[in-house]
Amino acid sequence: MIADFSSLKDSLSVGEELSAMKEPIDVLIHNAGVFLKRRELTGDGFETTFVVNHLSSFVINYLIKDKLKSQEKARVLMVNSEGHRFAVWGIRLDDLNWQKRRYSGLKAYGSAKTAQLLGMIIFNEYFEGSGVTMNAMHPGAVRTGTGKENGAFYRWYKRTIVDRLSRSPEISAEALYYLGVSSDLEGIGGKFFNLTTEEIPAPPALDTETARKLWLESLRMGALKDGSL
Repeated sequence: MIADFSSLKDSLSVGEELSAMKEPIDVLIHNAGVFLKRRELTGDGFETTFVVNHLSSFVINYLIKDKLKSQEKARVLMVNSEGHRFAVWGIRLDDLNWQKRRYSGLKAYGSAKTAQLLGMIIFNEYFEGSGVTMNAMHPGAVRTGTGKENGAFYRWYKRTIVDRLSRSPEISAEALYYLGVSSDLEGIGGKFFNLTTEEIPAPPALDTETARKLWLESLRMGALKDGSL
């Protein structure tokens, strides 16, 4: 199944396909992400960083939640980031599109990753006692193609400086494998890991009240009509 995570139509379509699958989903890893230096909007009119890093994975998780629960066993992993700490004051539910503030790539990225962690809180409440868990992990500074949309200077800076200080993707892949299959994580959900080391997220990512409000807003933005759990 192929989906552009900046397209809600694609995310809805894949979510519905996964939900209708007869085969079980044992492990699902959400690894799509983007970092933009300038504010961009998707075809749906939403800020791209927020959609790719949070809303599309939220839509898919929401559409498959009942399938996962019926399986009585599954693991969902969100590739998150220590960058969620850039959202020092949390997310602005009244300005998820960054229309009221000056856009900052780092702050928008931090806000989107914080949103992903907040969504995880509510999903884990739903999955409690079902055998289904959802966790998040920071993959470390990894050499990837992230940021290629940001112009020639940024690409040069990333290639000559950032990538030289970054680690091989294989290290992060091994950590994801561990989180996905290890018996050490059986029944453990709602946690944030730096590779395989558990950490406490920044306070804004633990705000249950904001998580519930974001849940409703994500349902609205994702055109998910059934708002119930």
